Amino acid sequence: MSGGIRALGVLRDELLQRGYDAWLTGDVIPVPVDRARYERRMAEPRIGIYPEAVPDNRQNFDNIVRWKLNRADNLPEDGLTFSWHESIGDHPLLRVNVLELDLWKPYAGPRGGVAYWVGKGKVNRSVLPEGCEEITQYNYTSREALAERIRTLDFLISFDPFTAMAGEAVLCGTPCVILGSDEFWNRESVIRGKEDKSGIAWSMDDLDQARATVGQAYEEYTSQLPLFAREIDNFVETTQTTFG
Repeated sequence: MSGGIRALGVLRDELLQRGYDAWLTGDVIPVPVDRARYERRMAEPRIGIYPEAVPDNRQNFDNIVRWKLNRADNLPEDGLTFSWHESIGDHPLLRVNVLELDLWKPYAGPRGGVAYWVGKGKVNRSVLPEGCEEITQYNYTSREALAERIRTLDFLISFDPFTAMAGEAVLCGTPCVILGSDEFWNRESVIRGKEDKSGIAWSMDDLDQARATVGQAYEEYTSQLPLFAREIDNFVETTQTTFG
């Protein structure tokens, strides 16, 4: 249920498909038939990829990549850094497809109700419509149940501008209003006025525009998938060149 963990898992799979060794912490590492080759490879310098939520090198990797999936301050500059979005930092982009397109797809059925997601943002209850339901990692414990609820909403409110849930919603045809505290928007002001994504509103006043454009979101997103693949290739080339 964590977009960040899904991103790490997808990146692992993409690296494996390209012929590289890659594991998540906690994976059972397969031992090849050639045990000597396996031990040589495991003795080589390793590249550790940490999301912004892990500000140290707790696994004692030889080389470090910081992957900013969300905003983060004061991360150590101890290796390469990649960002999920231009407004998170002035770094090369690295995005992967974390959205299951068999779940998050256009929906033309009945809709009703409003829900909100806090994520890494800060809730402002004064802007919530009466009867607005909170979406958490605990009241929707499967991806299927979450998709079923999101696709039937009139619209979704998110207080986290970098959550995957905003993208999930608009792929289903559910507009998403992204709101934030003054402190948050001052730091991430580049988001306002420069994001023109179908189905996304940056204030309640923009909801009608989001409704009018949300039908374009699925095609726009799927057209970006080849770009994601190129960003992964650039990540591989940059890390292998930098760390040898």
